Amino acid sequence: MFSYNDQLILSIAIRLIALFWSIVLVIRIRSWKMGLLTLMILLMAFQQSMRFFSIKSEVPGFIVSVLVLLVVVFVGRLILHQKSDQLKLKEINEGLEQRVQERTSELSDRNAELQRAYDDLKVAQTQLLQQDKMASVGQLAAGVAHEINNPIGFIISNLASLGKYVEKLSAYLDADEKLLSGCDPATRVILAQERQTYKIDRIRKDLPDLIAESSEGAQRVRKIVQDLKSFSRVDGGEFASADIHEGLESTLSIAANELKYKTNVVRDYGQLPLVWCNLGQLNQVFLNILVNAAHAIAEHGEIRLTTRKEDGSVRISISDTGRGIAPEHLQRIFDPFFTTKEVGKGTGLGLAIAYDIVVNKHGGRIDVQSKVGIGTTFTLTLPVART
Repeated sequence: MFSYNDQLILSIAIRLIALFWSIVLVIRIRSWKMGLLTLMILLMAFQQSMRFFSIKSEVPGFIVSVLVLLVVVFVGRLILHQKSDQLKLKEINEGLEQRVQERTSELSDRNAELQRAYDDLKVAQTQLLQQDKMASVGQLAAGVAHEINNPIGFIISNLASLGKYVEKLSAYLDADEKLLSGCDPATRVILAQERQTYKIDRIRKDLPDLIAESSEGAQRVRKIVQDLKSFSRVDGGEFASADIHEGLESTLSIAANELKYKTNVVRDYGQLPLVWCNLGQLNQVFLNILVNAAHAIAEHGEIRLTTRKEDGSVRISISDTGRGIAPEHLQRIFDPFFTTKEVGKGTGLGLAIAYDIVVNKHGGRIDVQSKVGIGTTFTLTLPVART
């Protein structure tokens, strides 16, 4: 049997082990409350065992210490299992939360993709409708131009013949007047009265001017018809080498009604090579920018067209002295359906279609610079050769 001192030493050793276990338990579970509870149990057991030693109880003190150690170990195991279960539950919850967040993020991304696809489809549909409408208008304009061109040709030809006939008739009247100058005075008086009654001299004087003015008007109509055909480009809607200046001039002719009352058009043309392009589509771009420039000018202003050749490309600048574009709108002007015009005065597709034609279909670039109250400049850069 162990002596009393041996039991005391063994009891103290066991208590130290229990104390060490309590400290480990506190570190493992990271809970000072559980550690304090374990320590309190240990102190109570220690106090009780000391009472056994002090009263020299029949129950050995080291047995009490062993019991205390077993209690502490058992409680610690329970706490560790509970803590382990809590950690597993926490990991499961975090895993579920992460999966929910991933699924939510995935659904949000898919919804965003669907929304973008819907917006792109809506824009594409609207642009197709707009282009189809422009194609229909172009076909109609080409048909009308063709129908006008034939009778205008007859008119110009007949006016030229009429001018020659008038010259011959005037020559005949001059010869007739010389022959009649030898008649008796009474006959000459009667002829002079008839000549004055029918205003023959005034007619002979006005006829050349009337024919010249009519011929000039007919030539202007023919030019408008040719510009209309050139603008519509129904007979040549594919890519080909074209003269940019010709496209600008035909567009100016078509937009003359929008420009002539409130703008002075200044041309600063450089020497440009032929450009591989669809001139009909570029004419639509020019028209949209020119009409917007005219609308931006309140009373009277200037529109300047500048063309220059650069390395492998041409640059077309269209500037106006209008009210300018606000900075907050400058980044959105090429967005479909964006417009600062009043309701019913703009669809917001003009510049969006212009951007699509220049950038996507011609591989070019379109830039804009604007200052409120000063004006706006659109610059188109197009490659000369096919890309």
